Amino acid sequence: MGRTSMLTGLALAVLVSTAVSAAPTAIDGGAVASSPAVRGEAFQVGDDPVEPQPLTARYRITLSIEWSPQTHPATIPPVGRSPHVSPPVVATHRAADDMFRLGALASPGVEAMAETGSTSALVGEMQANANVATVDVGSSIYGAGSRSFDVELRQDVSRVSLVTMLAPSPDWFVGVNSLPVFVDGVWESVVSADLEAYDAGTDSAPGFVHSNTDTDPAQPISGPVDTEFARADDEGRFGFVTITRLS
Repeated sequence: MGRTSMLTGLALAVLVSTAVSAAPTAIDGGAVASSPAVRGEAFQVGDDPVEPQPLTARYRITLSIEWSPQTHPATIPPVGRSPHVSPPVVATHRAADDMFRLGALASPGVEAMAETGSTSALVGEMQANANVATVDVGSSIYGAGSRSFDVELRQDVSRVSLVTMLAPSPDWFVGVNSLPVFVDGVWESVVSADLEAYDAGTDSAPGFVHSNTDTDPAQPISGPVDTEFARADDEGRFGFVTITRLS
């Protein structure tokens, strides 16, 4: 055999040896290890694939109120003033701020709810909004208590908002704004949030008084502005909302 033939034979042997060493090897009696990832190939170890999600899901929305002498002993209105919340309005909707927006003027429906507890105007606004799928109204809660609503949400309409007047007060309300329930392609099992405190910016009576003193000009919806409202908010939460998946 000539020198050229010998070199060719050696080269073939090296190629065969390299190919064999790069082939998958058996592990633990038959399992085959995959080849090393090519540089730049993205992969993660231990991530479970997300199961396909149904287009709709049923949830129970529960409002729990803690506005009572037990939770707010230093700031609850005097005896005889009957602290309570008005009938809560609950909406399921598509986009953020479909019911109200912090920093914007209150709609007539939000103003009526915050000042008098009336719900009809706000319900009408929600029903006229193409982004809103459902709107429900509960009953007033005196002292501590709860109200629940069962709803069906869609992947594209999966936010929840709830408001209720804090009473007695000029234009104060509590609620949650645009809580998302379908997040990153997955239906949440439970979503919970404390009630936020809001001043509707439409009545300027001081303290826990409703005297229909219109704010002129009206101010944007904000957090507590009045000192008594702020003290009550600091003393403890007014309640919370829990959204629990049923199916």
